[in-house]
Amino acid sequence: MRRALLVLLASTLGCGVAFSDTTGGGGSTSSAGGSAAGPTTAEGAGGDGTPGGGRDGAGGEGAGEPQKGSLILPENAGTVEAGSANSSPFGGPPGRYQQVLDDTLLTGLPKGAAIVGIRYRLDSGDVAFEPATLADLEIRLSTSKHGAGSLSTTFADNRGDDEVLARSGPLTIEPGDYPAGDSPNAFGKVIELSSPFVYDGGPLLIEVANTGLLSGRQVDNVYPVAGGSQSVYGGSYDATVGDLGAYDDLIVIELVVQLP
Repeated sequence: MRRALLVLLASTLGCGVAFSDTTGGGGSTSSAGGSAAGPTTAEGAGGDGTPGGGRDGAGGEGAGEPQKGSLILPENAGTVEAGSANSSPFGGPPGRYQQVLDDTLLTGLPKGAAIVGIRYRLDSGDVAFEPATLADLEIRLSTSKHGAGSLSTTFADNRGDDEVLARSGPLTIEPGDYPAGDSPNAFGKVIELSSPFVYDGGPLLIEVANTGLLSGRQVDNVYPVAGGSQSVYGGSYDATVGDLGAYDDLIVIELVVQLP
């Protein structure tokens, strides 16, 4: 059974919640009222209000399984197009980027949560992917040594001592994996991380390198962003410095997490 996961919209002010399916390809995100208090699953309580029950309140299929949730960044991107486009990580040429997210953007992510997957969505101005394979998509996660506004253009200087090589290797993209034709588009399939990163507070550094696609696509992006995020871009897969510059932007993502 596909599990409906509770999506929290990260906000320093609190916000509504939305339900989204992070187990497969795209799908629309629908809003619901209420306050965001922390990631939970839609199956977090039984029908009689007891913790750990299944959908029918009797233990059932979800009993004993690790709870998962997801966090959309930035906080208003669940139902709104960000207004800019970014060629990383699917835009064609090879490249490497680092993006820092200050903890002010991560108030909905509890300490001890393990980041187990990442989702991107296509920019509304782009078309759906044809079948494609990235020869290598590398993702590294760590606690950044520098926050937004002070990222170094030397990648190694930003990586935290807790850096995890979360995934590497080919990424196959099938038709329908990244929906197109809406504004905003639904998030694409989960890029699963073979080595999860346990978040313990502080600024989160996301580093992504790709070997390039002949017919790439652009993803949704906020530029300029009003604080809390900064990115540095290098022009090759093996780049060690951000020779393409630093920008106050935020690539729209959804972090899939396993709750502590």
